[in-house]
Amino acid sequence: MRLTLQRNWMHKRWWVNDPDCLIVRETDTALDEAEVRFLATGIALSGGMVIASDDLPKLSDGRRDMALALFPPPGAAAEPVDASDAPTPTSWRAALGNARFFVGVLNWDDTPRWVPWGELLRPGEVAFDVWNGRKLPMGDIYLRPHEGTLWQVTGPGPTPRVVGDTGHLGYAGLFQRPVSGRIQVRNDSSRPRTIAVEARGQVVEAQLAPGEMRWFD
Repeated sequence: MRLTLQRNWMHKRWWVNDPDCLIVRETDTALDEAEVRFLATGIALSGGMVIASDDLPKLSDGRRDMALALFPPPGAAAEPVDASDAPTPTSWRAALGNARFFVGVLNWDDTPRWVPWGELLRPGEVAFDVWNGRKLPMGDIYLRPHEGTLWQVTGPGPTPRVVGDTGHLGYAGLFQRPVSGRIQVRNDSSRPRTIAVEARGQVVEAQLAPGEMRWFD
């Protein structure tokens, strides 16, 4: 993963990044949950191909959702946002367009660390934790050894609007239609998903079943 991210600047210039296979299974693997999140986060930050090496129907719902959140790949390679003497930076940001970004933090160390997430956001931005399906909580974020965290980040803009989605990092399969100060949202995928909607200065989280449509205002 170090080699992949160190070459992010060449993505779509010399090649399309080709990180290691995505492994999220819970059996027949040496990776624990923290390391699975690290791997999935790093692959997302690469902006390149996503190649799953697992039998997806046999995965638990949580692990399958983690894998499918990266399909199709967002395609945007992240850039480092922290200055460090370490071989590879820990914090990364990629632009998706329309004031949407994703930010990832990787704990390369054998010890836990606390992440002051407010320092990684710009004024007025809202961040949603993709792996935990929630808006970032108050206070710093705790990362276990070799753990990664991935956030959908939305810049300031008119509300109501969707600011988070566990279904896909780039909101694929989520129909969104603003109408007269409201927003219509429909889950067009075959899996349930958690979304976050910002309205009137508040962020609410909601579960959407496959095919379910809801209005927010």
